[in-house]
Amino acid sequence: MRRGILAAFLLLIVGISGYAFYLRSLAPTEQYPTDTYLAQVPSAARRALILVAHDDDAVAFAGTISRLTQAGWQVAEVCFYVPDSGDGDTVAWQARNASRQQGLRQVGRIEGLRDVRPLTLAYRTDLDTVKMPWMPMPYTQMAARFRLDSLRRYVGQSIARWQPTVIFTLDDIVGGYGHPDHVVISQLVRAACAAGRDQPPFPVRLIYQGVFAPSQAERVMGQLPAYQAAKHVYGVPGLPAPTTQVVITPWAAQKKAVLRAYPTEQHVFRQFWPGYRWWPASVYYRLNEREFFRVLTAAQW
Repeated sequence: MRRGILAAFLLLIVGISGYAFYLRSLAPTEQYPTDTYLAQVPSAARRALILVAHDDDAVAFAGTISRLTQAGWQVAEVCFYVPDSGDGDTVAWQARNASRQQGLRQVGRIEGLRDVRPLTLAYRTDLDTVKMPWMPMPYTQMAARFRLDSLRRYVGQSIARWQPTVIFTLDDIVGGYGHPDHVVISQLVRAACAAGRDQPPFPVRLIYQGVFAPSQAERVMGQLPAYQAAKHVYGVPGLPAPTTQVVITPWAAQKKAVLRAYPTEQHVFRQFWPGYRWWPASVYYRLNEREFFRVLTAAQW
C-alpha cells in the first residue's frame, strides 16, 4: 500500500511539474521596456478610463489597473451590452447580461474602481443575420454594420465625463483576437482622442492598448479560428507589437479574482489563460508575470 501511495505521489509531482512546464512554454519570450510613465503622473492627474466593447475585455490589464488604484489613481470603466443577441432567446441573453453586469460590479470592488458604467445599446445592425458575431469583418463593412454615430457619442461623453489622463482599451488593428466589436470601440477611442488633441484643454495624454507579446499570441491564440481569420481579413501578421510591459506579480490575487468574477465567460478565459483556476495566484502569475501594452502618444492618434 505504501508503494502505491508513493507511486501516486510521484505521478502527481510529475503531472504538476509537467503542467507547470507547459504553462511556462506559453509565456512570452520577448522583453519590452518596463513602463515608467504611470508612476510619474502627478497625483492630481491620476485619472484613467477603461473604455472597452465588453466588460471582460478589461481582464487583459486587470493587474495593471489594480496597481494603479492602489497608487491612488481614480479609475472608471465603461463598456457596452447589446440587449438581444439575435438568436431568438432574448430571455436567456438578458439573464446572461445581468450575470455579467453583476460580475462587472464585483470587478469594480476587486480593483477599487471609482465607477463602472455598463451601457445597454443595440450597437450592431447584423446580429439577426450573423451566426458568429465574434468573427472579424473588413474595416470597410463596419460603418454599415455598427451604429457608429451612437457609439461615437457615448465614447466622447465618457471622455468628457471622466477627464482621463490615460485611456485603457484593446488594440484598434486586430481587437485582441479579431472581434470586430473590439476593433470598432478602439478605433473610436483613437479617433475621439485625435479630434480632441487640438482642442485644449483635452485631458488624454496616452492610450494604453492591451495586447499580447507576439510569441504569447501565437502560442495561446494560434489555433483560434477568429485570430487566424483576423490575420487574413485585416492583412496583418498578428497583433501590433507591445511598446511597454508591466509586472503584475504583486497584484496576482486581484487578477485571478477578476477572471473568476465572470462565470459565464470561463470557457473563453480557459483559452487565453489556461489553468489559471487551478493554480495559486502567486504561482500562476510568476509564470505569467507581465501585462503588455501598445502605448499611443498624441502624435500617433
